[in-house]
Amino acid sequence: MLPILCILAIPLAHYRNGWNWEKAVEYAVPVTISSFLVLGVIPNLIMHLTHYFSNRNLSILIDCEEKKITIQKDLRFTYKLNELTIILNTPIYHKNKVDNRNRWETPWSNYSFFTLITPDNKEFNISSIVLSHSELPIEPTEIKYSLWPTIKPWYVNRQIEIDRNQEIYREQINNWKQKFSDLTSEELKSKLGRPKDYDELPKIAMEELLKEKVTNICLLLLAK
Repeated sequence: MLPILCILAIPLAHYRNGWNWEKAVEYAVPVTISSFLVLGVIPNLIMHLTHYFSNRNLSILIDCEEKKITIQKDLRFTYKLNELTIILNTPIYHKNKVDNRNRWETPWSNYSFFTLITPDNKEFNISSIVLSHSELPIEPTEIKYSLWPTIKPWYVNRQIEIDRNQEIYREQINNWKQKFSDLTSEELKSKLGRPKDYDELPKIAMEELLKEKVTNICLLLLAK
């Protein structure tokens, strides 16, 4: 590839810029080599290293008869294939097979990775250098295309992030409830009667406050 680029670049520099052949060679060769390194070799090396370090010492065992997959590195996990959500993350060049857009192939087009999501919210990211598309006995649930499919750590406990997001969500609702805490039931009903005036969180906060106030009133009446 590099010699071909040099052969093309030298006459281009000669005829376009009006340089003599010696100057064209002096200019075109180092520029072509630099461009090749920046646009091809270095990105490809970065992609390979990120995949390598993410999946280093990772082993995958697929039992086609039992339709199970075992993932082992520091820990060992076994799941049935049909209970997994499988996402193939692949360079956008491969979308040409879908829409025939004639995108250019990149030096890292051979690198992709699977994201396996389990029912208990664990996530495994498996590089194509460990498990290729052809080695997986079932089709992926979803295919995601991107120019630069960045692989994540091999194991992610999604439940931690889910719990954290739920805590943040709950905290935001409680903050809104605090702001509306002095409103009466009638005032809350009035505001809820104008749903377009409020976003989702304040509406949820007012609905919860209204239910709590109604419950408290009922408890007071029962106590009497």
